[in-house]
Amino acid sequence: MSIKVGGAFRRSGGIVSAIGKQLKLVNLKAVQRITVSFDPFDENTIPTREFVHHLSAPKITQTNPTCVLKTEIVCDRRPPSVVFQLIPSVQAEAKLKKVELSSANLSTLELLKLCNKHVSALAPKEIATSVVKTKSEKKAGGAANMSHKKLKGGHMAIIENWYHQIPAFTDVFTEESFYMFAVCFVLATIAVVFVLSRFITLKPVD
Repeated sequence: MSIKVGGAFRRSGGIVSAIGKQLKLVNLKAVQRITVSFDPFDENTIPTREFVHHLSAPKITQTNPTCVLKTEIVCDRRPPSVVFQLIPSVQAEAKLKKVELSSANLSTLELLKLCNKHVSALAPKEIATSVVKTKSEKKAGGAANMSHKKLKGGHMAIIENWYHQIPAFTDVFTEESFYMFAVCFVLATIAVVFVLSRFITLKPVD
């Protein structure tokens, strides 16, 4: 008895390919504000931070330039969460004010899938409109768009390069080293102020 083979005969592109496919589907037109809260010393916050990084990408923010992305850094071992505050029109239609994702035990890919399922699906549908342009207008518009894209792409590439070169908070400090740094910084500040007070005298202005 033979068993039929189903599915694809090629290997999957992996987690990176899967994340890329989900990123193409992200649409924030239904979102007014995104609030992400996490404790940087919690190991489970890494997927949440990666998710925030993806949401701040230019291609994602262009879907809704008015959407505000805010991060709240806490230090109380609170599990990470992502809250999507919906725009009023979507609230009335979906009868829902916000979508909250508890991201403590979720991977970056799972967060993107949930975002597309519960948030991107609420994006208002666009009505396609056709505008007739002359050949000269098309050429002028195409040249302007190309120059604008090159300029914007160059600036964003520089910003992205700087962003990736800056180390993350947890790459520099652990919880213990951060407390030690804070104590040493305070003690050093007190010592400098004490030394300067021996040589600097403030006099009233006549």
